[in-house]
Amino acid sequence: MKSTLKLGFTLAAFAAISCTVLAIVNNFTAPVIAEHAAEKSNAGLSIVFPDATKFTTVDDVTKGNTDVESLNKYLKENLNNIDGLYIAYNGDSVVGAVAQVDGPSYDHVTLMVGIDMKRTITGMKILETSDSPGYGQEALKPEFYEQFTGIDASESLVAGESFDAISGATISSNAYADLINFAVYIAGDYLANNFGGASGSAAPTGPVTYEKPFSFGQALFEIFDIQNNENLKVEWITNDLPETVNSFTTGHAFSVVDMNTNKIIGAIVAMTGMSNNHDATVIVGVNLKRTILGARIMKLDDAPGFGLAARNKSFYSQFKGKSVDTYFGPGAGITAIENAMKTSESISHLVQAAGWAASEWLAENAEGKKASPNADPFTITITEGSTYTVPEAIFDIYDVENHPELTTKDIETLPTVEDDNLTITKGIQVFDNDTLKAIAFEINGKLYSHDGSVLVSINTNGIIDGIRITKINDTPMLGNKALGKSFWNQFTGKPANGELSVPETIDAISGATVTSTRITALVNFAAKAYNKYVAN
Repeated sequence: MKSTLKLGFTLAAFAAISCTVLAIVNNFTAPVIAEHAAEKSNAGLSIVFPDATKFTTVDDVTKGNTDVESLNKYLKENLNNIDGLYIAYNGDSVVGAVAQVDGPSYDHVTLMVGIDMKRTITGMKILETSDSPGYGQEALKPEFYEQFTGIDASESLVAGESFDAISGATISSNAYADLINFAVYIAGDYLANNFGGASGSAAPTGPVTYEKPFSFGQALFEIFDIQNNENLKVEWITNDLPETVNSFTTGHAFSVVDMNTNKIIGAIVAMTGMSNNHDATVIVGVNLKRTILGARIMKLDDAPGFGLAARNKSFYSQFKGKSVDTYFGPGAGITAIENAMKTSESISHLVQAAGWAASEWLAENAEGKKASPNADPFTITITEGSTYTVPEAIFDIYDVENHPELTTKDIETLPTVEDDNLTITKGIQVFDNDTLKAIAFEINGKLYSHDGSVLVSINTNGIIDGIRITKINDTPMLGNKALGKSFWNQFTGKPANGELSVPETIDAISGATVTSTRITALVNFAAKAYNKYVAN
């Protein structure tokens, strides 16, 4: 019991500090965010319901709902949210309603849907989306969102049947169908029960439910069954634990002590790294024999219906009993989540890295078993390479060590090239003695799920001398392979005409077509910047 209280006080202290800092930040940012969101919502109302002359806000969305209990259960268990419901008037007559909802797509989306009294869609507007450029963000084009106007939504919409899906963006397309169905249900049911609108589906559609992420304390209690082992206590690990393992970051870590013998019996470590689409955090407990006692998901925001299923016990329970010295993953002792191989691989790598870190600490600081000489835990190591600073990139491309005659000069006024998703962050002139040899630009933009940057150097003949990755945080073993010479070396010698493409002129990284395509787009953008700079 004392160990339980001690752990509770420790975790409570951390929670209190975190909440205080969060509250201070929130006081400054919340009003600004709320005002910005309100402006977007107000602007969207008349767009999705152009025949309305005024709108009123509904304070209680559940009022008169056909099945309030089912709706509340849905809102509690699923990931879609109701952000607002507005009644549309033409003069004094109610002519329909607009629902604003948000939820997960490939990343996340917020949209508005208007329907009339017959449940015909009057318009759909996307207020925000963070899906991948060139894929999910194709939904921002009129040819996608305008097709919903006039659709009879009395029955659930299905991507590819009720409307044209986005090419190459199945997850996003299904998410739009789900969110629009949800919005129609909210607006339509309210109209039917309060203003005589047409009836429709009796319950909202939505993604399947998933288990909630674990807190560190919850994971610790379950993995080591502390509730039934009151002789156990936990102590912070503050020494000898690496801050990173491969490309992953180590978080909270505790040793677990048997108070009867005053000996350490195991350790538990949190590890964070890229999953399919966002950072994910796992919590892994191991014993002195380098065996995983359990793994839990602390943070995971991958796509519903796909990678998010890693939150469920049916997936994470597979890691129990695995040796950290033997590679495991999809096809090697772990059954992958259906249609979510990247998430399955990433979580497996995180679990193995966390287990390895914990076991190494136990070997050094307790009576833990040392790694077998035949152990191969670094099967998951990212061996492709590392990012460059801008000076390092120039130095490497031009072998400056053996060519001291080369010098560089920063470009003070960068060229202006229009693109909502890409920016020029730095420009450099490369000189051979006093003669201009090349111009290099660092370009920043979204890759697979996070922003990345590429340094592209183009000689005075308009040929790419080389590119180097200066920032990337994509999925380990997949998009992060762009760090490897085998990928970026393909661009050397190519013309800077802004027309390079995957797979026509650039081979994609296996399993990472989006990252490959986005990096190619950054290189093409650098070519446009070069040509504009030279022209001026």
